[in-house]
Amino acid sequence: MVLRMNLNEIASEPVNALFTLALNEINIFSVAKKVEPIFKFLNENPSYARHIRPIEENLINRVLISVSKVYKTLKIDNLYKFLSFSVS
Repeated sequence: MVLRMNLNEIASEPVNALFTLALNEINIFSVAKKVEPIFKFLNENPSYARHIRPIEENLINRVLISVSKVYKTLKIDNLYKFLSFSVS
C-alpha cells in the first residue's frame, strides 16, 4: 500500500530510510547500527513516537527470521547484539 500510493516519497528522510531498511535489507550484522539513529529521531518527534513499538516488533521478527536461517545455534548474548536497537 505504501509503495502503491507513493507514500514513501512524501515521508521524511528518516522514515523513508526506515521503510527502505525494513522492506529491503535485514542484514542482521548491521541493522542495529542503522536503525538506532532513526529510532532516536522518531522518539524525539511526538507524532512518530507511538509508532516505534510496532516498528520495533516488526524488525525484531525480521531479525529473528534471518538469524534462524543463518545459525543453527546462537548464544543469547549474541542474539542481544543483533537486537540492540530494541528500546524496551
